[in-house]
Amino acid sequence: MKRKAHLSSAAKAHWEQLLAEFCSISSPSGDLAGLHIMAKRCTQELEGFGFLVRLQDTGTGPVLVALSPHARPPFTLVVGHLDTVLPAGPVRRKGRKLYASGAVDMKGGIVTFLAALELLKEQQAPLPPNLAVVLVPDEESSGSATRQAMAEWGAHATLVLVVEPGEIVKGQETVVCGRKGMAEFMLRVHGQAAHSGLAFHQGRSALAAACHFVHRAESLTQGDLTLNVSRLVAGDGAFLDNLSKQADLLGTSARLNVVPDAAVCQGEFRFSEGKQGEEAKKALQALAQEVARQRHVRVEFAITHWVPPVDSRAGAWLAERAQRLAREVGLELAIEHNRGGVSLANFLERPDLPVLDGLGPVGGGMHTDEEFVSLDSLARRVRLLARLLQELAQVPPP
Repeated sequence: MKRKAHLSSAAKAHWEQLLAEFCSISSPSGDLAGLHIMAKRCTQELEGFGFLVRLQDTGTGPVLVALSPHARPPFTLVVGHLDTVLPAGPVRRKGRKLYASGAVDMKGGIVTFLAALELLKEQQAPLPPNLAVVLVPDEESSGSATRQAMAEWGAHATLVLVVEPGEIVKGQETVVCGRKGMAEFMLRVHGQAAHSGLAFHQGRSALAAACHFVHRAESLTQGDLTLNVSRLVAGDGAFLDNLSKQADLLGTSARLNVVPDAAVCQGEFRFSEGKQGEEAKKALQALAQEVARQRHVRVEFAITHWVPPVDSRAGAWLAERAQRLAREVGLELAIEHNRGGVSLANFLERPDLPVLDGLGPVGGGMHTDEEFVSLDSLARRVRLLARLLQELAQVPPP
């Protein structure tokens, strides 16, 4: 049975009102009370569709797990996150845009899924068997609950749908079947302090060495590999060790006559494949040691955070199916095979697992006070996700 998905004006108004309500709940990462309120509100909605819901308390907030009746593994897994970057502020509308913290990232995505369930219910259309929904509390901080939940539920999934926001690329809305990996690094440089006027040549500038590293490291950016040096702090050791208490030295002449013996450099790099990431890591490690030899300083280099990429090949068929179904609801979709931002999908730990990401509506201003969602895109994404869920219930994955 194939019916054209349609949202009435009353239905659109209802889900837009629910989105405004969700956005009025302040649930930034780390706000345990707000995250519990958001989780309980989602629980009410999911239970209304017959899902069996439980909340698992973690140190960073609740993980919501909802199973359709009689669901058992392997699951068709829908994932999202409850947290936002900024606390809730005023919710306002301007034309067909709704402005609020989390409007597009990703309370708009959660509402898209709930509205798709409602549309299928009205059509008496089936849901995919063994449907599971997992909403995590700390995705925006890449927290432990997100990592654990994605690895745990990804191990028992046959495919994954992620309601992160889509994008607009060359005038077309997108879905995502692949994402870059990301690594964060830290370089510590230990030089030799000296009086810059009386004993300059006895000093070894940690700052100069760190700057040399930065200049050389940024040349690694090429093609899909990008490297961003985010912070460089340097000075005498006492300044760096007590930065929070000695920041008032900045802008003054105090201790400018000391060759800086300490520097800390932090940054991150993004990569398309694990091999590319490993090669970049080795190149940075080798560069750090080369700088140490050339500048006669001591260095410590470490990768402090590692997020694997999402292989686009596993989910290519799923993205192509969504692209075909989108045309039925009047939406021309482009497929992103290599999006740069980290998503829940990066923590699934299953390179073989088909993933379709970016199913949420498009908008802009993510993580700022001007974050907004396109309400017209919300309506299109609801119809698309309803058709996709309906087809996954009727046509088995290849």
